[in-house]
Amino acid sequence: MPAFARLDEVVLWSISETAADGGSTAVPITLMAALLGVVALTGLALYAVTGTALVAPLLAIHLATVMVLFLLMPFSKMVHGFFRLAALLAEAGKPAPAGSQP
Repeated sequence: MPAFARLDEVVLWSISETAADGGSTAVPITLMAALLGVVALTGLALYAVTGTALVAPLLAIHLATVMVLFLLMPFSKMVHGFFRLAALLAEAGKPAPAGSQP
């Protein structure tokens, strides 16, 4: 069967490694994708209700989902973006070798 037709296997694939005691520390990719979608939807809804009485409760929901997203990020592959940024910044801070041309 073609790879794109087996989406159910990809969706159930977990991102993180197994813990030392044999338990899983993985955050399923479906949870991270759903959480990212909820953050986006609550942000758009917050923009839509600007100036109404719904701003306060919707802001609380939106900020809570953003906090959960950032708390779960170290347990998923999404943290790769931060690691890559740190590596690029560290590499940019190194002096150039003596014989290299810019």
